[in-house]
Amino acid sequence: MKDEQKKFWGTVIERVILNLSDQQLLTGIAILVLGLIKHCTVSVYHFTVISDLAWFSSYVHMTSLILLQDYLRDRPQLPNWRVSLMLVMLNLLMAYTIIEGHWAWEQSWSFAAQCVFDDLMGSIDGSPAVWMSINIVVLVIGYTSVIQTYIQGTYSKPYSIGHTTSH
Repeated sequence: MKDEQKKFWGTVIERVILNLSDQQLLTGIAILVLGLIKHCTVSVYHFTVISDLAWFSSYVHMTSLILLQDYLRDRPQLPNWRVSLMLVMLNLLMAYTIIEGHWAWEQSWSFAAQCVFDDLMGSIDGSPAVWMSINIVVLVIGYTSVIQTYIQGTYSKPYSIGHTTSH
């Protein structure tokens, strides 16, 4: 493949990944907001599925930023709104993580999530609390490192899409 073709297809792939990345971010936020709105009618099981989908969406988005590093570094105006949405996603995931720290979370699959909401204060304990703590650490480290790297534009460069270097 010629250099012109590589550059062309690299640009096309970057644009596709950027669009899918943004869709993941917006979809994750939408899923989490809808779950909070419907928490009175959603079971604990389904609330957990919503949370898991959002976690997956979040990490797909953050992973895609590694592949888009050159594109994003060349466009410094993009981080403003994207970082804001990432912070919204982080806060929503933190809220879900704290809710899932309820001591009876794992035994309450069939109950309405509202039951756990009503009994949340002072009820974070046991195995769910341990996983809640681990998840909070993962969220803080993951989002802090990605946002800091994203804002500063200092990526370790393991991958680059469609860009060639001459030797």
